[in-house]
Amino acid sequence: MMLKKTVLTLALSLGFVAAAGATTTDYGIITVGNSFGQANVQVAPGSFSDIYKFTIDTPLWSGGTASTINNALFYHIDVSGGVNTFSVVLHYGNGNVLFDLKNSPDSSLSSLTGSGVYAAGDYFFEVKGLATGTLGGQYNFGVNTAAVAVPEPETYAMLLAGLGLMGTIARRRKSKAA
Repeated sequence: MMLKKTVLTLALSLGFVAAAGATTTDYGIITVGNSFGQANVQVAPGSFSDIYKFTIDTPLWSGGTASTINNALFYHIDVSGGVNTFSVVLHYGNGNVLFDLKNSPDSSLSSLTGSGVYAAGDYFFEVKGLATGTLGGQYNFGVNTAAVAVPEPETYAMLLAGLGLMGTIARRRKSKAA
């Protein structure tokens, strides 16, 4: 009898853990001009943590946003600013935190926005929060990419020539003063 209760308790607890909502999506290699993300992501009531993996093979600029879609009766994600509220964190490599959109100056509590230039490597976004609506919560998540501006060789040559000219002028002024 005790074994049946233990098995039933274990089965119920595993069911609640699975209902907590954790999905992983792998977008593979992202190149310049790619956009990726999910529209109207629906999560079950309770805590959730969704992972969006991708690899960058050449440096690029990227800008992204995640925003809640709240309907007071059915779908709601807590954005009160507490520990378990809506957040998006960009991780690099094996989990090093690179960027927390919650702390971005362009973000509000319900719309998290950020951008930057990123090197080649493996990344993942972690979108997490607390869905408190009757049916859970919904959010949108999207990322756009663009090429990083790389100066032409002539630009570097002009920079070096300008630095050489400034050095020559400084040396002449110093020799005249002596």
